Amino acid sequence: MKGLFKTMTLQLINVPRSKRKDKFINLSVLPGTFLHINQGDSFVLDIISGVEKTRYANVWVNKKDIFSFKKRLIQYLPHENILDMESSTIDNLMFWAKAYNTEECIQSAIHFLNLEESLESPLKLVPPTLQRRIYYALTLLNHSPILLMEDPFEGLDGHTKKQLVAILTVRCSYNRIVIVTGTEKDYEGLKGTNNVVFI
Repeated sequence: MKGLFKTMTLQLINVPRSKRKDKFINLSVLPGTFLHINQGDSFVLDIISGVEKTRYANVWVNKKDIFSFKKRLIQYLPHENILDMESSTIDNLMFWAKAYNTEECIQSAIHFLNLEESLESPLKLVPPTLQRRIYYALTLLNHSPILLMEDPFEGLDGHTKKQLVAILTVRCSYNRIVIVTGTEKDYEGLKGTNNVVFI
């Protein structure tokens, strides 16, 4: 799988931008690319991840159907938090790290996102901005070559936004593909950066 990162080309063929299916994306995405899609076009993420299917849209990796690979190639984080709000921060991180087989990454994720003080607290008692940081820790626990995120910067404070930009930039530097939705204002600081594509 590691060798795939450097040679992988993600091809989006006749992928509709919305359920109206009146505008389509045809694009090849190379390793290390940060692809920004307009806010409101999250249907594209649903197609790529397999949440939604259409007869004429194709998502290929190296000219093979992305879902034909034995190992899942995609991590998809929708805007709605998928963590268990009744469980503690550490229990959530341990659950997902076990699912991803990356238990060794838990401590570095906690340290990088400054989560130490909230580890034993149920998520429902944690401030909303901190909940987002805990949620985005999942990006540090999953090493899939393709990361999809729906409106990840919406509602973030400046510090958390900088942390997330750092995570996504490093991920691209390791030849992963990052695809996000959001407003252009969210990503103004990335314009002009190599391998950043806005569509």
